[in-house]
Amino acid sequence: MKFKLNKTDFYKSKPFTVFEINNFCSDDLYFNLKKDFPNKSYFTDNIKSSSKDIFTCQDPEFKKFIEKNSSWKYFYENIKSEDFIKSAYFFSLIPSLKSRGLKALKIWTLKEPKSIIKKLFFRKVDILFNFSRITKNKKVMPHTDASSKLFSMIYYFANDNWTEKEGGNTNFWDIKQNFSKWLNWKNLHVRDENYNDFINDNYIWHKSIFTKNKMVGFIKSDRSWHSVDNINLKEGSAREVLNIFIKRVD
Repeated sequence: MKFKLNKTDFYKSKPFTVFEINNFCSDDLYFNLKKDFPNKSYFTDNIKSSSKDIFTCQDPEFKKFIEKNSSWKYFYENIKSEDFIKSAYFFSLIPSLKSRGLKALKIWTLKEPKSIIKKLFFRKVDILFNFSRITKNKKVMPHTDASSKLFSMIYYFANDNWTEKEGGNTNFWDIKQNFSKWLNWKNLHVRDENYNDFINDNYIWHKSIFTKNKMVGFIKSDRSWHSVDNINLKEGSAREVLNIFIKRVD
């Protein structure tokens, strides 16, 4: 699994870099990943939150889940590899330079650079897996992602009969007025009380439609606003995705 610009089905670099890759995995692999997507029992239910329920690779149960699901183990090991990290680094290098400056030139590696010389040229990163379920009456408010996240990916696991009426799309926003007010490197989340203020000053410039086996990604910047609307689901259904983050370790 590697990133190549000519393999994207959608790619825009302004106002910040967003891309889409349809059929990210082979049909057979996707089928098995979807079939073995973590069931509800794995997830922390954010009952008091309007946001998603999550199950992360930092959870004590994650290792057990991976070990008993061969397709997910294969996928995880391919993603958490130097080959994948290298392809993601070169794929994201230009937009990363725009948002982070010359420090983005440091080459990503999963290994700790041992010498002072290597530390000048390499940056240790980690890969975080977050499985996500959004159920009825939950949503993700606009935010730009934590500054430690160098590269953010959203892998869609839509059901075959999922309709656009049910929603689940990822909205990407741009600033139309009061520009400096909405520059947000620190990732302050929009709340219910200032949501109307946000939508008055910003607009959706791209809507990534929630369809099966699609990988959506973007490069963190001070304006990489994105959100998921309140979705119209039947009771017991959920919008299931895997969030993959490449994060700096320093």
